[in-house]
Amino acid sequence: MAAQQTWYWPEFKKSPLVGLIRKEKMKQLAVNQGKTDRRAQSNGSNAAKAVVRRNTKEVQSRGNFEVFDELFADNFVDHTPQPNMTPDKAGVRQLYRYIREAFPDFHAEIHFQLADGDRVTTYKTYYGTHQGTLFGVAPTHRKIRFESVDVMRVRDGKITDHWGVGNLLSLMRQISGWIPAAEATNEESPKTPATIEFANPSHGRAVRSRNLQKEPDEYPRERLA
Repeated sequence: MAAQQTWYWPEFKKSPLVGLIRKEKMKQLAVNQGKTDRRAQSNGSNAAKAVVRRNTKEVQSRGNFEVFDELFADNFVDHTPQPNMTPDKAGVRQLYRYIREAFPDFHAEIHFQLADGDRVTTYKTYYGTHQGTLFGVAPTHRKIRFESVDVMRVRDGKITDHWGVGNLLSLMRQISGWIPAAEATNEESPKTPATIEFANPSHGRAVRSRNLQKEPDEYPRERLA
């Protein structure tokens, strides 16, 4: 039997069947590698979401700034900084403290998160009670809520970048922080976008923004709950 195996093996290696077997093995290796890559990417995205969730729950909602220092990279960049805040780690720390002073019970509810590689998008609603000065507005002791969508990049377990938008108009309306501009003059068209003024936290002045297409009373009241 050993002689027969030695006789047929060289011929068998040259047969088309061996080529097919090799191709199938290569395909399976590629499939397995693709599964491994997707699994690694999924694990990385889940880890990034966990970092962002931890920041929302422990830092923003509980004021744990030891965790803040742990989660944010020293070279962090805020691509959409708030007025009078620096676009770096120190600026975000200042913003978080400023908000907690205005809303001691400030907390967030995460509705959903989506991850694309190292970037995590989070849609959430913030809640709190207005107990401290915010943007020049004295405490009203009102309950507030407003929505926010932000994107954070996470690399090596650290938050390195941030982009975000928040419904600050809703927040300012809830604490009576907006001031309608003077009544339109005869020269102004009734359709001219409304002008809204917000108090400036640094200078105590009002900052005027002409970016609304409706008068304030036209906005739905249920959003102020």
